[in-house]
Amino acid sequence: MNLVNRKYRKTFFPTLINNIITLIVQCDLATPNISKNALAQSSILNCYYALETASNCLLEYIAQLDPFTKKNIVLYERNSTFFKFKYGLNFFKKIELPDDKYTNSMKELLIIRNELLHSKVSYGEIHKDEKWGNLKIPKNEITWDHKDAKKVANLLFEFLDRLFSNHLGFSKNETNLILSSYYLDKKQGDFSPVIYTPISKEAYEYIRVKKEWNPKIDFINDAFVWVTS
Repeated sequence: MNLVNRKYRKTFFPTLINNIITLIVQCDLATPNISKNALAQSSILNCYYALETASNCLLEYIAQLDPFTKKNIVLYERNSTFFKFKYGLNFFKKIELPDDKYTNSMKELLIIRNELLHSKVSYGEIHKDEKWGNLKIPKNEITWDHKDAKKVANLLFEFLDRLFSNHLGFSKNETNLILSSYYLDKKQGDFSPVIYTPISKEAYEYIRVKKEWNPKIDFINDAFVWVTS
């Protein structure tokens, strides 16, 4: 897609959602277990990246509406992902971020992200059957497969659905524009202001044709994801 001489708002959220879905599909289709595990780990890490990106998108949207937030956005951007979600809920609805299994599962995802990205030498015992309390996946990351990655992705999508649709009360179109990239100038022949990120044909067939998985992405429009490459 030619973006030369076009002004646009860029966010990586659509790319990350497609990465999550595509990595899970490839993980299920992969043969060697070592490949499955690497793909599962990558998908789960992308889940946290998408969570963090969603919080940044929400903060930027508030900055468009509120001069005080816009003035202090550099300071607020340094805060945690969950601070930004709490800030958004307080700004729009004067409510707190619910302390439920969806929020707590995302907090566990943050711990996993920190352990994998900022890992330190540790000592202890590996318990084969020990699992995260809310994510319900093994604490031993070398055992992860596509089923574990699906659990994390479904919890991420459910958390975002509840946040944007239920708690913030945004429509699908509003959420779509908050989380997506789009042109700031409308030109003749544009199908939509949104810059879509194509998903792989293998992922499309896996989900839409073979119906091997039904990711819960009700908080965004179908067209957001199902544009095939």
